[in-house]
Amino acid sequence: PKDAAAGTYVGKLTVSADFIIDKALLSYTVADVTAFELTGPEGPISVVRDGRGWKITKPEAVRGDRNTINALLADLRDMKLSEIVRMPATDPGRYGLDRPTLVLSVTVKDGEKEHMSTLKLARGTREISYGYLSRGGSGDFIFSIPTETIAGFNPTLASLKDRALLSFDPD
Repeated sequence: PKDAAAGTYVGKLTVSADFIIDKALLSYTVADVTAFELTGPEGPISVVRDGRGWKITKPEAVRGDRNTINALLADLRDMKLSEIVRMPATDPGRYGLDRPTLVLSVTVKDGEKEHMSTLKLARGTREISYGYLSRGGSGDFIFSIPTETIAGFNPTLASLKDRALLSFDPD
C-alpha cells in the first residue's frame, strides 16, 4: 500500500541473501596488499611487497614483475561470484574444495592492522566452478563462479618473475 502523505510504499519486501551480499569476492586496494601466497599445480609461491615493487620469496628469492603482479591482484579483486551456495561454509568436499585447483591467501594492510583472506577455487563443470572464501572474521562461505572466470587464472612462477635484464631505481 502507498502512504499518500509520505509518497512512499509501505509493506513487506522479501529479498534473497544473494541480492544483498556484495558479489565481489575480495575488497581491497592493490596498494594496500602487503603479501600473498598462492598454491597451484606448480606448488606454493610466496610474494611480499618490497617498497613499490614485489619480491618472490618462495620457491626461490627473485624480484617480481610489478606490473604483472599488480594486474593479477586487480583481476582477483574484480572477480565476482555467481551465487552463495553455503553460508556458513559446510561440506566443502561436496564441491571439490577438499582438492582445490588454486588456493590464494592475500594479506591487506588496513590502517595499523593487517588481515588475511583465503580463497580456494575448484574446477567444476564446463559452466560452473566452486570456491570457498574466508575473509578473516567476517564469515566463511562457499560460492559458485562461472568456470570461464577462473579458466585463465593460473599464475605461475615464470609469469610473476621480473624478466627485465636491467632495472633502474628512479630515486
